[in-house]
Amino acid sequence: MVLQEVVGHPSCMLLYGSPSLATEATEPQHVAFSSPVELELQGPRLWAQNQEQVQVYWEVSGPLGSASPSTLAYLLSWNCDTPIFDFGTFFQELGEFWAHRRQGSPHCNIYLGFGQELSMGRPKEKNLILVQLEPWLCQAFLEGVQHEDVSSLDSGSLGLCLSGSNSLSADLEHFLEHFLMEMEQPA
Repeated sequence: MVLQEVVGHPSCMLLYGSPSLATEATEPQHVAFSSPVELELQGPRLWAQNQEQVQVYWEVSGPLGSASPSTLAYLLSWNCDTPIFDFGTFFQELGEFWAHRRQGSPHCNIYLGFGQELSMGRPKEKNLILVQLEPWLCQAFLEGVQHEDVSSLDSGSLGLCLSGSNSLSADLEHFLEHFLMEMEQPA
């Protein structure tokens, strides 16, 4: 790993080289990287824009090294906003997975491959330049649902999975209601 950074703004821009001191405090948050791509959260979606004429491929998949299938890799269009992740869809699919109406858990890892196509037959780690975006909120809820599901199937750990009135399922339902209500309101 070359760089790990937490983004605290609703948008960020991957920059080539170091950002100037005059622009560091403004939005979008600047992250020094090898090729400029801007990411922005608009409503329930994460959008990306390739601001240079370099080939950037993106896909949504499971964690690196997992055997879970990924979506097809798409070329990120130059100078055009492209939705690359939908939080509403993720949380809807997570609710379906939790209720056992969906076979596999939804994916929340977004990969950007620079200058080289993300191939389904080649491990992502083999790409020369790979950026992994992991929405921490999605990852936290996914891990909680997976842990609760595994705990409920393993009777040996029954004493460890007892919870109070604020169970993960209630928290997830409460979050989804508020999240979806806020996304439906006009800006």
